[in-house]
Amino acid sequence: EVALIHVVDRLLENSAPGTRMLLIADQFEELYTLCPDLAVRQGFLDELLDAVHKAAGQPPARLVLLLTLRA
Repeated sequence: EVALIHVVDRLLENSAPGTRMLLIADQFEELYTLCPDLAVRQGFLDELLDAVHKAAGQPPARLVLLLTLRA
């Protein structure tokens, strides 16, 4: 297992200072409609939030997360 923040760090390690990554999670509502397992859902959310939180510690934030939802 590899944490998302480590993947972000690895992808950006040879980039110019201040380079950021935009992660788009399209149709995010599907996490709730297609995943019946609460533990799996929570683990996925925890991983996303942990990565965003850790990336925010070094301004500008290395990782920007964009979620889209259908109404």
